[in-house]
Amino acid sequence: MQLSVLNGLGWNIYHIWTMDWLDSPNKELEKLLVAIKNAILHKEDKKVIEDTTIKREIEFEKIADTIILNNRAVNYLKCSLGCLGTSEDFYQITSRPKIINVIKKTIEQESPISHNLLSKRVLECWGISRSGSKVDSIINDAISALHSKVTVTLGKKFYWGDNQEPDTYISYRVSNDEDKRTMDDICEQEVAIAIYQIMENQCSLSRDDLVRETGKLFGFSRIGNVIEKSVESGIKYAAAKGWIEKSEDGEKIQMRL
Repeated sequence: MQLSVLNGLGWNIYHIWTMDWLDSPNKELEKLLVAIKNAILHKEDKKVIEDTTIKREIEFEKIADTIILNNRAVNYLKCSLGCLGTSEDFYQITSRPKIINVIKKTIEQESPISHNLLSKRVLECWGISRSGSKVDSIINDAISALHSKVTVTLGKKFYWGDNQEPDTYISYRVSNDEDKRTMDDICEQEVAIAIYQIMENQCSLSRDDLVRETGKLFGFSRIGNVIEKSVESGIKYAAAKGWIEKSEDGEKIQMRL
């Protein structure tokens, strides 16, 4: 059941973020008790005013839905370091420190970042449009030198910053059209957070609707095989974290209460 329906039936919905509860249950419980007390105190002050009040409540619902869906979203910031040399310079041993530095700065700004996108950022700095076995070897050696945290989504590596923990990651990032990532360049942790936000608002959705809504959050209007696989990976991750649960046939997803 959608929150807007519950609100229309007179329910007051109070949201508790699962990871906030796991991190500090006592603090969240205190905030919940305060909210309950405030609701009781203000109950007698509420008056129903025809037309005007209904219109304002509808407008407020629309605003509230937007806030719920976006309060875990942050802007994706591309790391642009400019030109650092020619393609010939890239292969020189003297360029290795520069390559490592580019990788370090890119991970710091764009993590979690896929291996594919990280390699692309490096090659852009030397004007290289295509990769190859020698290029891959140089980049892999440079990445290994940094000992970054690594997770794997659908067989693809994702690198994390020193100050990030994949298990407690709580944001998903949205890009403008120019810097938009492909869906397979988005790790399952980000996809799972986006799924959580959608389900927190909708409570229950069919699998197809959830795939479609998740794709929209990341800027995709058409749903293809890559997006379906990425969202399914995010669903599995979110279910493993205990945020959502699937029906027996896997065709319906709902928040776990």
